[in-house]
Amino acid sequence: MDNKKKIFVSAGEYSGSMYVSGVLKSVKQNYPDLILEGIGGTELKKIGVNTIYNSDDWGSIGIVEALKRWKLIWINLKVQKYLEESKPDLIILVDYPGFNMHLARKAKKLGIPSIYVFPPRKFCVDASRLTDAVNNIKRVAAEFQPTFDCYKEAGACVDFVGHPMLDLLPVGDPQALRQDLGFQKKDFIILLMPGSRAQEINLLLPLYEETVQKIYQNKKNLKFVLLGANNFESQENMKSELESIHSNLKKYGVDINLSWENRFNLMQVADLALVTSGTATMELTVYGVPMVICYKVSKLTEVLAVFFNKLPKYIGLPNLLANEMIISEFIQEEANSENLSKEILKLVDDDKKRAQLKKQLLEVKEKMGSKGALARIETMIVEELGLKS
Repeated sequence: MDNKKKIFVSAGEYSGSMYVSGVLKSVKQNYPDLILEGIGGTELKKIGVNTIYNSDDWGSIGIVEALKRWKLIWINLKVQKYLEESKPDLIILVDYPGFNMHLARKAKKLGIPSIYVFPPRKFCVDASRLTDAVNNIKRVAAEFQPTFDCYKEAGACVDFVGHPMLDLLPVGDPQALRQDLGFQKKDFIILLMPGSRAQEINLLLPLYEETVQKIYQNKKNLKFVLLGANNFESQENMKSELESIHSNLKKYGVDINLSWENRFNLMQVADLALVTSGTATMELTVYGVPMVICYKVSKLTEVLAVFFNKLPKYIGLPNLLANEMIISEFIQEEANSENLSKEILKLVDDDKKRAQLKKQLLEVKEKMGSKGALARIETMIVEELGLKS
């Protein structure tokens, strides 16, 4: 290349950084002269992206919680100014629409082509925001079939690339993995996945503890694994919260481990999961793991959501993709230890129901497309940069 091409990427949450890093790593290997910079977390740093802002702790849930991130408004304005000065050849936006749509509009004004990876699904029920996205984003890389259909109908230049999860999630032999992880064939394993955002941990971790205690009061022979998100290893306060809950439950008599590693291997051996709504629900879907979904935001956020008619039909991604309630969801007041423990115990005792859920989840998985998403997104990037393949 005569002139080095520059890509600016904006990934506002840990999961976005993780998945887009797989694409950019391959792009950089094939085109080593490319300059990669932008906003992202540790996963993007690992592959050599010059991150001008670290977004690992940007995740926010709910209206009020998002308002607490007022500093992001200032950062967004700084980034827009940076785009004016640096003039990248391409901007890649990953999810996080409240932040990234401002950058999309700015890029359009500056004549910078943009690719939106993981386009906001919620725009599909908001005509004005969907039109805004179509008018300001050059190309869209949709990970789900329903999202592709929605953006296509609205007139977007959209490719159904599928979900990178299918490329990146390892697949092994569950029985061999059980042995490697120290479990026996007869063990009933329940994963506890409280989330990757600080707000989620603060709101939901005490609920997880109470729920496990209630389950233990009824069944003593279950094995639990509390799964810590990798981005919390560098956040000591969040790490200590999980370690404290783990210690408390151990003292209570619960057979529980705390794991920061083997995330996907543990999913493959799990019989059931209690999970906070988010990306983890789709990871469990890929492996066909029956689950119970819970979610909480502040009371004021709930009131505002009702007032502004922002309550979704479903919160769990598997249910959204299926367009029906196949996985039990417990939100706000319904997300209490009594309800959660009853639902989990019911599933523990019902082999047929768990088998049915597994079948339904694997049907939902079909809407995530096929393997090859990373290569398809890379092709879009190469095309927009005008590089020789």
